[in-house]
Amino acid sequence: MHWLSDLFANFERHPARTFVAVGLLFILAYMAAHVWFPKPPGRVIDGDALGYYAWLRSVAFDGDIDFSNDYRLLDAGFAEDSPELTPLATGLVPNKWPPGSAILWAPLFLAIGAVVALLNLLGAQIPFDGLSLPFKISAGVAGIAYAAAGAWLCYDLARRVYPAASAFWATITLWLGGSLLYYSLVSPTYSHATSLFAVALFTHTWYRTRDRGNLRRFALLGGLAGLAGLVRSQDLIILIIPGLELLHGIRERRWSLALASARLLVLCVACAATFAPQLWVWQTIYGTLLLNPHTPGGSSGYFLWTQPAILETLFSTRQGLIAWSPIVLFAAVGIAWLFRHDRLLAWATAVTLLIALYVNAAAIPWWAGASFGGRRFISYLPFLVLGLTAFLASPAMAFRPALVRLASVILIGSNVLFLLQYQLFMRGFTDIVGEYPDGLWAVFVERFVVPFRLVAAWMTS
Repeated sequence: MHWLSDLFANFERHPARTFVAVGLLFILAYMAAHVWFPKPPGRVIDGDALGYYAWLRSVAFDGDIDFSNDYRLLDAGFAEDSPELTPLATGLVPNKWPPGSAILWAPLFLAIGAVVALLNLLGAQIPFDGLSLPFKISAGVAGIAYAAAGAWLCYDLARRVYPAASAFWATITLWLGGSLLYYSLVSPTYSHATSLFAVALFTHTWYRTRDRGNLRRFALLGGLAGLAGLVRSQDLIILIIPGLELLHGIRERRWSLALASARLLVLCVACAATFAPQLWVWQTIYGTLLLNPHTPGGSSGYFLWTQPAILETLFSTRQGLIAWSPIVLFAAVGIAWLFRHDRLLAWATAVTLLIALYVNAAAIPWWAGASFGGRRFISYLPFLVLGLTAFLASPAMAFRPALVRLASVILIGSNVLFLLQYQLFMRGFTDIVGEYPDGLWAVFVERFVVPFRLVAAWMTS
């Protein structure tokens, strides 16, 4: 088995190649799946992704933010009398999904548009309408690239704190052994890949520039936080991180209250400036600057702030974060070791994760609808990676590299089988997987039976 040990060691020595290779493999698999195994009736953009993609198509091809025709052209499946197609007082139909993902997808989308236009000039007949396959696939390819880049930023952050090998296995295991696998391979057009990238970029930049206290740094951090908010409004909670740094600086007498207040002001102004497009959108579509677009009229009925479903969000077989991704439990344990190494970083990690848990647990649909695990926590992978890296670098694990590698491979393999089980059900193969994963058998055991069912089905076909 020396060859296997050498292979794993090679992965550790060349992490950039590994992350790029996984990203390219996912891109090839994603493109091949949509070309050779298209979803009936050939849809590439589905579910929540319809709202994100509508931004791209409407702005690029219609020059407006009236999504009524885009929803119909994208075959969103909305009834004509549905809330999604019912004009508001402003005369526009709602779009509860933020524009940030579309902004990040735009460079590749526009490049594909240029290529399609050139090919059409040369005689090709590819519909130039934002609805043909090249345009739609570009969003997914961009999403996969952002997922890989976000994972790399998580790794690079963790390896600045702990040994690179521990950071590598922590990152690769949380990426491929958790919910992110699904949203960087099957559904990269959801916002989770781009939200991971935005939050990871912010966190990486914050940590890398901690030795600088100038106003320019806080303006940069505010702008990056605003970008994360444009992708997913909830992710504005990361502003707590520089806030904690300022409090720490006051406590350690590095900054006076006046200097810290000036930096906080610059941080908030820069964030608001970057987040301004979302405010303009809410004002234009809904007639108000601030609201929760996930509820009719922007009411507050989407959250039960005094009754957060904490235990269910973590442990329920109905997409509970730890139930579907057990590796998260070890990441949580590792935060205790992080406190011994870097208290400010540990506090930033713990507080951000606790706020994220509270917000998601307070949402009435805490399970986030039909999803592969706790998808709303994907944004916060940088903090889970830090926790898991701390655990793997702890005295109990630091001198057991073979055990770490074996455990990572087992967890990743188990998650791949779970993804197979999930996809078979979602694609209608109910003779092999009869029910949505929600129950002890379906969540913890059935994945290991599915390959045998597939073989049996193939042999009897």
